Amino acid sequence: MEKKNARAVTVVVFASVITVIAVTGGMTESDEMGQMQDAMRRLKRADHLQYTYTSTFSGEDGITSERVDVWADQISGCWAAEYYTTDEDGTRPGLRQYCDGREVYRFIDWNGDWETVDGAAREAPYLETVTVMPYSSGDISDVQNEEKEGMQKISFGFTQEYLDVLSEENEDMLEKEYRAYQRSGVSEEALKFAEVTMEQYRKRRQEGVSMAYTIDSDAVLRVWECTIEASQPAVTQDKEGNALLGTEQKMKLQMKVSINRYNDEGILNKIEQCRQEVSYQQ
Repeated sequence: MEKKNARAVTVVVFASVITVIAVTGGMTESDEMGQMQDAMRRLKRADHLQYTYTSTFSGEDGITSERVDVWADQISGCWAAEYYTTDEDGTRPGLRQYCDGREVYRFIDWNGDWETVDGAAREAPYLETVTVMPYSSGDISDVQNEEKEGMQKISFGFTQEYLDVLSEENEDMLEKEYRAYQRSGVSEEALKFAEVTMEQYRKRRQEGVSMAYTIDSDAVLRVWECTIEASQPAVTQDKEGNALLGTEQKMKLQMKVSINRYNDEGILNKIEQCRQEVSYQQ
């Protein structure tokens, strides 16, 4: 098993901690949270959005980054997305997606044909991250509020109780995914590697989670940022190439959604390009 592949799976398991944060709704009470909800509502009411999601995983084995560029028409529900991965070998395009508001299509490795993705979520990737407030004021341990160059940045820390609940819910989610993986009939080697990464997650020690939101002068959300720091055993391999857990290492996952522009008619050009490509192929 290649070390790069092991690190890629580590990123997936480690990043899953944010899944519950991104989809769990909550009522808010503080002034800062009220501002955030208003900024999200304004963003959600925009006709068109163009934004970029980035994630950077840093560990002792190196740094792996992902970038997703998204063009979304919130009126029709149509969107287009392009995925890139960066590691020691450089930056590579990995996937293109297009949604016509009803069906989701994908174009793998930018080389081939568009194909329909059955059962895929129709919402634009990572859009919920910047349009849903995921926690209540009781889950917050501290708040920082600063203004600079006409922009307002609000940062949150979280209580240990809230983080413990997230960890438990994510472990349950990963267990379900593992059982589905088990039923899919994968090879014994792949199943063993999945078992090792599950054990890695169980032994992970979360050391900190923080979020920050930046609002522009029109009270519209422009940037969402999240940083997760933890320690957990590294996934390595023995002389026979079998996966096993190694020594503990520190790691950091940094995620960011930047709204590059909104209510710009030019955003529709990219979506129309994908629509024409799919229509031509059908």
